[in-house]
Amino acid sequence: MDTSVGKRIKEKRDEASWSQTELAKRAGITPSALSQIESGERFPSTVVVHKLAKALSTSVDYLLGNKTEEDLSDLLQDEKIEILFRTYKDLSKKDREFILRQIEALKPHKK
Repeated sequence: MDTSVGKRIKEKRDEASWSQTELAKRAGITPSALSQIESGERFPSTVVVHKLAKALSTSVDYLLGNKTEEDLSDLLQDEKIEILFRTYKDLSKKDREFILRQIEALKPHKK
């Protein structure tokens, strides 16, 4: 069976530093179901893929392999990112410029 969906789910779960039990709880599925999905023994239903995508703050398209990398629409699924955008929108121009300089300073620089 195709394990790419399971691999993507596991990668996102590892990025979040969650156990299978934690992700299963957040997605409202059983840990054994998640284990079977990640190992490729079982393909998740549409409902389960949606639950996992929401819990992992990513898109269904990404989990299903319809795109090779996440894009802005995936980031916007994350509640923290939404809060960031809403807060940024309400800042003064001076504060926005300050935030952008801080982000620029945090970006890894190519050598």
